[in-house]
Amino acid sequence: MAAPALFDPLTPAALHDPYPQFDRIRETAPVTWHPALGAWLVSQHAECQEVLRDHTRFARDPRRVGGEIGADLDNIQVQDPPDQARLRRSIMRALHAQDLDRICEEAGRAARRALLGRGGGPPFDVMAEIAAPAAMKIINTTLGVDHYTAAGYLPLFTALTRAMDSGLDPERLADGVAAGAELRRVVADWVRDGEPAAMIAAALDGDTLAREEELQLISSLAGVYNAGFSTTYAMTGALTALAVRRPEVLDAFRALDGSEARSRAAHELLRFLSPAQATSRYAAVDTTLRGNPIAAGDVVITLLAAANRDPRVFADPGTIDLGRRHNPHLAFAWGPHVCLGSALALSWIEVYTEVLLDLAPRLSLTGEARFLDSATLRATAHLPVRVSTPSHPASPESASC
Repeated sequence: MAAPALFDPLTPAALHDPYPQFDRIRETAPVTWHPALGAWLVSQHAECQEVLRDHTRFARDPRRVGGEIGADLDNIQVQDPPDQARLRRSIMRALHAQDLDRICEEAGRAARRALLGRGGGPPFDVMAEIAAPAAMKIINTTLGVDHYTAAGYLPLFTALTRAMDSGLDPERLADGVAAGAELRRVVADWVRDGEPAAMIAAALDGDTLAREEELQLISSLAGVYNAGFSTTYAMTGALTALAVRRPEVLDAFRALDGSEARSRAAHELLRFLSPAQATSRYAAVDTTLRGNPIAAGDVVITLLAAANRDPRVFADPGTIDLGRRHNPHLAFAWGPHVCLGSALALSWIEVYTEVLLDLAPRLSLTGEARFLDSATLRATAHLPVRVSTPSHPASPESASC
């Protein structure tokens, strides 16, 4: 079977459930050339991990294979070691200087209040009313911004996400480029006004930036902002749908004892739901993967979600096992470009699942979920639910939490 038939991720069926395609390509063509994408698709865990880990053979930076990027697009998401080291280390230090658990707990309390406030009311869209405000509150608080709204950012997020699949649909690219420029303009204002003071101060650590370094910081923080919003937004929708459709998963979470057990559970939920579905690299040198000759300059796309259900690595990969101990999932990618915000995402998964423990019995779906038409980020775009009235009056404590 040809690669396009094996992997056509923007069809309605694939957007609804991409895993039949992922399973088929992983088991029948784990390294294969996709002519429509002009790229190699890699879908088994071992080779995906190899590509992501080995930055000497597989580059993120197109300049290493003769490409170009504008100065305003040069950032730690693009740069490979050793170029990324200083700024990546600074931003990592800045992130870890924030009280990420407190930030997520505050967002969780707000989400709980919003859900309780919908009790007995008409159906509403979880993505617009719960997921987007929660994701915005988390990333805004992390960066120290207090006035950027979900309504203002959602169109940029959607355009940026859809543009990630411009290889399959080139018409998406222009809107994504415009959205990226607008986000960098907003972040530039924050940086130059000193608005996200705690985050920027921790990132700079007293340094004065040259113009080139300032552009790199702005572009890098824009990337952090979008990635932080994307993961929390996507996981909020996915966890809500899972709680309604699979209440036994919440029962298993409720029975967990201790922070270590709940941390394992958060990793397992990430592995199973895999909001980041794919990421790409360039072959920096002539090389091979599973005997396939890969030429320098070729694009290599690692299908993270396919790798996260590889039965060679994960026992019963289609099952949610909250106690899974061997779990080298690639939900945050791997290697020098592993997700900077992993601790934030894991904290939110634990916090929001706790919110759902109490409220899921009152939630019901009132229509079909609609997914964002993206093969790179799996995120629900519309999730209609209703919150029923409680069977007994809520205590003052629970109503005000």
